[in-house]
Amino acid sequence: MSKTSQDLSQAIDLAEQILRQKKSARISLAKFLSKLYNFPVKIEDLS
Repeated sequence: MSKTSQDLSQAIDLAEQILRQKKSARISLAKFLSKLYNFPVKIEDLS
């Protein structure tokens, strides 16, 4: 499996975990982007 495929697979797994928490889209996206880019994203940044 290539690095890109691994990264995509990990991103999909992370997205599934976050979506299972059933929080608002803004909270979920902030959490996802924070983990994906290893940089804190606040929900206020997404408004």
